[in-house]
Amino acid sequence: MAILSSLIPIYQTRMIDIVRHAYVATCNNTQRRTPVDIGDLQKAWTPDINRLNTSNAGGDASEVAGRAQIGDVLTYTNAKDYVGVIEYEGHSDQAPNGMRDISIAEWDDNVREAIRIAG
Repeated sequence: MAILSSLIPIYQTRMIDIVRHAYVATCNNTQRRTPVDIGDLQKAWTPDINRLNTSNAGGDASEVAGRAQIGDVLTYTNAKDYVGVIEYEGHSDQAPNGMRDISIAEWDDNVREAIRIAG
């Protein structure tokens, strides 16, 4: 049992690294897909841990992900009043199919890529 218990920290670290990588990829894809007029909507995507941050302050998803631990919930929010119109009603020629939901749908691919990178 001692050998098995010594592996737990190794696999916990690997698991959180995989989640961190997939989270950052999902955030980056969302931001990249966000239409730009003057850039306010794109800059308002805000990463956080264990809360829905509605500050529209933006931030570095990699930095936030680097602080995440097992059991944390990573969030990526945008509280601009028109984000829903862009995401769900196709009011942008630049993002007619939205940006966030498409990026979330790629989560499994991002996890697979993170596993491949982790070796």
